[in-house]
Amino acid sequence: MHVLVTGGLGFIGSHLVRRLLSEPNVRVTNLDALTYAGNLANLDDISRDPRYRWEHASITDETAVERIFESLRFDAVMHLAAESHVDRSIAGGMPFVKTNVLGTEVLLEAARRHQVSRFLHVSTDEVYGSLGPEGLFTETSPLSPNS
Repeated sequence: MHVLVTGGLGFIGSHLVRRLLSEPNVRVTNLDALTYAGNLANLDDISRDPRYRWEHASITDETAVERIFESLRFDAVMHLAAESHVDRSIAGGMPFVKTNVLGTEVLLEAARRHQVSRFLHVSTDEVYGSLGPEGLFTETSPLSPNS
């Protein structure tokens, strides 16, 4: 199985990449723009694994995303790349719209065009909203952005 992970150089994404690579038949391509949230050192220990590949590009770059989907062929996409710091979103919302909305659309369209059958979007309460004291989010939970 070949999985595309976006935002794999971040805290959560790097743990996900490492977990996926603990499975012997999984290959991971990590699409990460290496912004303020990413850190190459997070995956230094697996950077030479032949089943791991880092693509340095933004999910908002349609040309780069298309090239990656065209050349690598994925079985699944696990989309974690996002702008998520509330204070930054209040100071300037455009980077959040570009990455969280337009970047997600670029990925969804590429996955559709290349017939990727699994697409998992992982995000924070800034996208999904607050859950409350009990319960679980599901595939049918509404999006409820906060900031």
